Amino acid sequence: MRYWAPVVALCMAAIFAPVAAQAEGDYGYDDPWTVRFFTGPFSTKYLGAIVMSANMHPTALYAGAAVDRHLLYLGWGTFLIADAELGQTWFGHHDTIYSGGLGLQINGPFGFRHSTLTLEDGPSWGTDPPHLIIGYNEKVYGGQGVRFLNYMVIEDAIALTRDGKWDGVIRLYHRSGMFGVFSHSDDEGTTFGLGVRYRF
Repeated sequence: MRYWAPVVALCMAAIFAPVAAQAEGDYGYDDPWTVRFFTGPFSTKYLGAIVMSANMHPTALYAGAAVDRHLLYLGWGTFLIADAELGQTWFGHHDTIYSGGLGLQINGPFGFRHSTLTLEDGPSWGTDPPHLIIGYNEKVYGGQGVRFLNYMVIEDAIALTRDGKWDGVIRLYHRSGMFGVFSHSDDEGTTFGLGVRYRF
């Protein structure tokens, strides 16, 4: 968790970067709901260790579904949203993870009109947390079995269809103790997933 500085800096840059204002009716404005399905490798390796080593060391496959809802338009192409997610790890340690929180959905970030950047954060609950955690220098630790932890999501979506209803997404999901706010447990799960999203 010591090497979060680049990730935090990237998130802050995405939040405060200039975003082109768009008129009502543009991509994403008239569809307050989104539902998505995604899958990808799952690892119990510290997120900082993944970044430092450029090696994820997957321990399972993650598959999930999530739904978002616009709550409030904040201006400059940005919505406050509510998020709910259900995920399952397969082909390794089996764990069902429930997540729900708030986030920001930025339509047309950095001038890319038919894309969105989404940042989400909140509590999560795992039915059977991982038993082994991979730390720095590939050191393996026993998991603390903490079920109630924080989650965060960074997602980029790009329109796949002309009407903007279907998007392709790349999604980072990370679950941890949030520097002791939820627990003193270190990182307990990270997945990089690909999927599709539907707006309605």
